[in-house]
Amino acid sequence: MNAQELIATARALVAGDKGLLAMDESTPTCNKRFAKWGIPQTEEARRAYRELIATAPGLGESISGAILYDETIRQKKKDGTPFVKVLADAGIIPGIKVDTGAKDLAAHPEEKITEGLDGLRARLAEYFQMGARFAKWRAVIAVGDGIPSRGCIEANAQALARYAALCQEAGLVPVVEPEVLMDGDHTMERCHEVTEEVLRTVFTQLYAQRVMLEGMILKPNMVLPGSTCPTQETVDAVADTTVRCLLRAVPATVSGIAFLSGGQSAELASARLNAMNVRFKSRLPWALAFSFARAIQQPALEIWRGQEANVSAAQQALNHRARCNRAARRGEYSVAIEKNQRAKPRALQVDQALACVDFGECAGGLLAPVMESTTPVERERLFHCEQFWLSRLHGDSPFTVGAAGVPRVLVCIEGTGQVEHGGSTYAVGKGEVFLLPAVAGPCSFRPSSTVSVLEIEIPDEKADRV
Repeated sequence: MNAQELIATARALVAGDKGLLAMDESTPTCNKRFAKWGIPQTEEARRAYRELIATAPGLGESISGAILYDETIRQKKKDGTPFVKVLADAGIIPGIKVDTGAKDLAAHPEEKITEGLDGLRARLAEYFQMGARFAKWRAVIAVGDGIPSRGCIEANAQALARYAALCQEAGLVPVVEPEVLMDGDHTMERCHEVTEEVLRTVFTQLYAQRVMLEGMILKPNMVLPGSTCPTQETVDAVADTTVRCLLRAVPATVSGIAFLSGGQSAELASARLNAMNVRFKSRLPWALAFSFARAIQQPALEIWRGQEANVSAAQQALNHRARCNRAARRGEYSVAIEKNQRAKPRALQVDQALACVDFGECAGGLLAPVMESTTPVERERLFHCEQFWLSRLHGDSPFTVGAAGVPRVLVCIEGTGQVEHGGSTYAVGKGEVFLLPAVAGPCSFRPSSTVSVLEIEIPDEKADRV
């Protein structure tokens, strides 16, 4: 173990205003997320998605380290360049998830123990040779009637500490992740109580295993009410309670804290991290950073959907979320940063699109379609009222959609094509819904063959809902 190198790496992971990107989803988890968006659940699809992430231009400006999965650390770009080298060349430190998952804890119903210690020393040595310089191990603690038990907390704390000691022996910085799950109806006060107990137990075990705290990163949950708790606390209340809990349980010698997102929405995770840094940054002994997965990746995955034509737009979305969290580390995150992203065309869910239109205020009656033009495509006005105008566009030649100052929703009802805007291309397939914000202005739609598109023109204040 080289203590100085471990300390330098740990500090680099939380230096400045950067944070960690968790892209360490296991194969079953990744396949489950792909299935939701109709993406093939194959090794090649997973490789392509991870190449999209690793090669996102400018990602290293916001991300200091990337946590990989065993499959990912062995994968390469199409041109044969290992992902580890791609990340390192971008200034991103490669890391590796080394636990093998949470399994049922014997004699403890509804509780889990994370496994993976068997053979870990040899695996860590291999990962170090492959270029990894830090590792991650996640323990999960459920909150409910009579749980967590002391047995569950102590078993997971012992495993985390043994893992951390083995990491430092191998020259890797351990990211220690004891996650108190947000599933359930427990209050924020109950989460505080459990989180503090878990953290105190983890650090007791880390001391027992002689882990050097300056050479590790803590990845805890924020202190939140359960996801189904009737009382959902304010952003500032979460910030205050989380920091109070950490100050009571985390030694000052720890190099840094990088929060997990744990199922929070991307915006809430950023806002809560921002509030902590605004209110407490100058008074804390450790940096408060992020180590997010879905809270950074999800918008990009929804845009990509396995289509090569969507890579650039997906990378822009990925960078946007990374920049939002970079701003949150500085205490400069705001709604304005989110609105900057909304100025770009993006895919929508059908329920989001329908939310733009107040059908209850529309006048009823028979439709009287009017053919407004036939070139370059047929443009037929189907219906209009104060709430929205509805047109149908049909043809196989490129045409213009959207207009300056007028937000539109597009629904592709036949064929496929691409929307081009600002140098980026967005694939649109049959049945997909797309938003063109007012500030996006006119865009070009290029059909792959004959297409029919419904174009809904909506008032700008209603477009703000999406």
